[in-house]
Amino acid sequence: MEVTAEDVFMTTGDDVLDALLEAARHKFLNRSLDVRRESLEKLWDAWERLKTVETGKDKKVSAKALLDKRQPNPCFAPDSNGKRGSSPRSATPS
Repeated sequence: MEVTAEDVFMTTGDDVLDALLEAARHKFLNRSLDVRRESLEKLWDAWERLKTVETGKDKKVSAKALLDKRQPNPCFAPDSNGKRGSSPRSATPS
């Protein structure tokens, strides 16, 4: 069974975030390029809202906590210097 964007509804547990994501999805599926562009604004608003869902007042710390909690991909894990996004391919050979 094929799943399309029209079949997907995200439930995050936060009503405001859910509404922003649904609005972004709805706008993205519109034929008008102007309306589809608006979907990016809704996605950005959803990202900003997502950073406030985690406890704490500092959005940078909240975003880091969310990434630490939800991203098992080792390419996004901090390297030995605490930086994210380093991959084995980009590392300098020793």
